[in-house]
Amino acid sequence: MSEYIYLSRDNEIVLELRADGDLVDLTALTQVIFKLAAKDCNTTVTLASSAASASFDWTGTTYGTGTLIMTLGTQTIVPGYYNGTLIIYDSTYQNGLVWGGIFPVIVKSGI
Repeated sequence: MSEYIYLSRDNEIVLELRADGDLVDLTALTQVIFKLAAKDCNTTVTLASSAASASFDWTGTTYGTGTLIMTLGTQTIVPGYYNGTLIIYDSTYQNGLVWGGIFPVIVKSGI
């Protein structure tokens, strides 16, 4: 399954972060980075909560504890096919922890 980013739209990518089947408490997170590596060239886009805090929400107020919401339609991304990698940071993982491996992301415009 792929995740979609629709440019100029408010669509959300909603991810449940689980460990051993249980939702993880995200309240201690200090930063989230979402890296997009273009499949057709050597371009990488790095989207960070520290630079675009309104695009990332892990407070749990909308969907509950353990849920990360990314609203990325206002970010500067060239439409295309990407491999996405989620990296989370907190006091335990100060250098970041890659969460869940790589997954496909499709960025679309003009919809």
